[in-house]
Amino acid sequence: MVAINGTPAIAKLKSFRTLRDGWHYGRGGPISSDVIGQAESIHAFYLSVGFSLTDFFPGANGEVLATAYHKDHYIDVIIEPDGSHSLVYEVANKEIICIDGSDLKTIENSILSFRARSGASD
Repeated sequence: MVAINGTPAIAKLKSFRTLRDGWHYGRGGPISSDVIGQAESIHAFYLSVGFSLTDFFPGANGEVLATAYHKDHYIDVIIEPDGSHSLVYEVANKEIICIDGSDLKTIENSILSFRARSGASD
């Protein structure tokens, strides 16, 4: 479910609080409110810089994948339960950059640098 301007995506994200234990082949459980809150912040940042197609995916280890798309540009940020973040930026299905275990400010600055390249601010 890719959402434009985020409303269905946020509803999907919030539903991760109610995932059942073992939902992913015997692993996984509800996603914490802290992780969901950080994912909402990243989502708001995506929208603020012009990435309006977004989606979320839960991870079996309590993480959330927050995605954003614009034309052939793709960003994913993984929000880990320990508060760390990872980012992948792809253009035309080719990985351009991967940042692992970073803080939110570094992730946001990286997304800002992609914005002009993607044309998302148009």
